[in-house]
Amino acid sequence: MQNDGVLAPQAESTPSAPAAGQDFSGTNVQEAGVDEPDAVKTDGQRIFVAENGRLYALDAQADPPKLLGSIPLDGYGQELLLSGDRLLVLSGTPIAYPMDVVAPMAPRAPARAAVVPPTVPQQSTVTLVDVSDAAAMKVLKTMSVTGGYLTGHSARVIFSATPQALPMLQAVARDIQRPKLARTTTPDWRPTYKLRRGRTGRVARRALVRCTSIERPAVFSGLNSLTVLTIDLSKGLDPVDSDAIMTDGQTVYASKDSLYIATQKAIAEQPNAEQPPPSQQTDIHKFDISKADQTVYEGSGVVSGTLLNQYSMSEQDGFLRVASTDAPLWWSANENRPSESFVSVLKQAGAALKQVGRVGDLGKHERIYAVRFLGDVGYVVTFRQIDPLYTVGLADPEHPKVLGSVDLLGYSAYLHPVGAGLLLGIGQAANEQGRTQGTQVSLFDVSDPAKPTRLSNKLVGAGSSSSVEFDPYAFLWWDPLKLAVLPVQVFTYQGDGKADQFTGAIAFRASRAAGVNEAGRMSQPPDSYGYAPPIVRSLVVGDRLFTISMSGARASGLGSFADRGFVAFPVPRVQPGSGSVPPGQPVVR
Repeated sequence: MQNDGVLAPQAESTPSAPAAGQDFSGTNVQEAGVDEPDAVKTDGQRIFVAENGRLYALDAQADPPKLLGSIPLDGYGQELLLSGDRLLVLSGTPIAYPMDVVAPMAPRAPARAAVVPPTVPQQSTVTLVDVSDAAAMKVLKTMSVTGGYLTGHSARVIFSATPQALPMLQAVARDIQRPKLARTTTPDWRPTYKLRRGRTGRVARRALVRCTSIERPAVFSGLNSLTVLTIDLSKGLDPVDSDAIMTDGQTVYASKDSLYIATQKAIAEQPNAEQPPPSQQTDIHKFDISKADQTVYEGSGVVSGTLLNQYSMSEQDGFLRVASTDAPLWWSANENRPSESFVSVLKQAGAALKQVGRVGDLGKHERIYAVRFLGDVGYVVTFRQIDPLYTVGLADPEHPKVLGSVDLLGYSAYLHPVGAGLLLGIGQAANEQGRTQGTQVSLFDVSDPAKPTRLSNKLVGAGSSSSVEFDPYAFLWWDPLKLAVLPVQVFTYQGDGKADQFTGAIAFRASRAAGVNEAGRMSQPPDSYGYAPPIVRSLVVGDRLFTISMSGARASGLGSFADRGFVAFPVPRVQPGSGSVPPGQPVVR
């Protein structure tokens, strides 16, 4: 069946669906077979959780679940990558920016999108942990990097670093510290790392990348360095390859063979209503990761506007498809153009990513809230008062075109394939004025891209919200049971001091025949104040559904959702001002 020359989408491989014969769910990744770091990892036998500044190991087969052990972790926002009996822990430090700077960013873009470098050097930590004995986990090596950790994919870790000499360079512009700048050496301009061996405590200091290995885009993109480390976990943390380019990094997307890093171009101008704002642009840098032990910088390109997140990019057959929104940075009496979204197609030509196709006019006066590329079709949600879900035909990459759309009140912030021609949307319902009214789950029929329709939707309740809207890792799709699980918080004030409250996870069944229906709810024991902790992740192991919070893990029956046991995450008490853990506890340095 064809629609305007575009093949109707067939059954897509669902990224979070289990592999053949696998009875546990993995991380909800964008591309099947391309692992991404997350706070929770499992191999079906053990569950590893980074919470409360600690690494917890659970026995996933014990019924009820059992805590095997834990160790403290350095840094903030820890994420995990699991490979056999070795666990890579990635963490960073908070990013501090000047308070008087207005940073033009894409909606919900990370703070590192700011137009100026951080005021203090950033530090990141990569820790290699031996988890062969989960009851006695051991830190093998720790790498401390002068740079901000972006993310990791499979065996690669990405950092963005500001030269330590940059504050002096800024001072030179004010005619101070010029002699000190003249005395700077190579280490002041390139990122470095310290490698500490867990058993001996011996420290080695090395350059993160050789000067001769630092590339630069054709157009000057600042003095920061964006470094991709290739790590073979079987050999330890010593990088087997490192590659860098002179630019910053924000959004990372990886296919099986390519790594793309997007950077919003810096805008130095301050808002001025008398002057029209400059156009926003995003640089995209491509690396070849087809070889397990090598990464190669291939080239850079540019698209207009800004990107929402990593789902704004997708590679197929050598073409990179990118969804972006171009919106004025400020109102101007001389030029008050509306926002507009695009889908651009880039292809490598020599050392450049050249734009070979583009379709625009998506959501005038609106911005992108969700994107998903599946095969030859892209799905783009824009929103201001209504939710147009656009289907974009990409079978002819050089001539992309809008195939169809459906207008609905509200929006979807996350889209997930749930079967042949079916798409599940998680977002917010809204009234005709665009005011949100609570979390809703929508099932779309996209088997005919020219005529997308909503088959069913379920409103959780007024005043409800779900972290899936901004954190796709919080979403679970278990394909064998056509089951979606998402964390939800509900607070609806009913008057007279009464309120409808719920904090936990809700499971929904979604199918073409039955639509979307709530299947069950799970919550965890309340704290000393009577509040249930928010759920951060859900996963399936065998016949049980695990829900994870900062307080612990609860197992529920996968079919009945009946309670199958709760295990708490103990947090060792720290003496005020000591900054240390109790005696006898292993410490990561």
